[in-house]
Amino acid sequence: MDTNPSEVSIVLKITNPVGLHARPAALFVQKAGEFQADVKVRNITRDTPFVDAKSILGVMGIGVAQDHEIEVVASGEDAAEAIAALQALVESNFGEDEEDKAEDEESEAPKA
Repeated sequence: MDTNPSEVSIVLKITNPVGLHARPAALFVQKAGEFQADVKVRNITRDTPFVDAKSILGVMGIGVAQDHEIEVVASGEDAAEAIAALQALVESNFGEDEEDKAEDEESEAPKA
């Protein structure tokens, strides 16, 4: 039996205007925390060391801004699922696109 946990990694580009600050960082940490896997992240653009992706201070501390690339590495039983979930979160622009669409629809609604 292989006792080494599987390790999965991915490089992602952060496209939202505030990078991984405040709300997006909190969502990233929350999503990473949903998994048993050990999840680490680093800012490739700024060449930072890896930090715990489940730590809000760690994630905000690596200074990820718009258009920066991050590397996410997960190891453990559900590592692949953790990476897929974080990839989906980043690629959905942290849900900001849906919020912008909802705000646009509200502003286009006729005023009474």
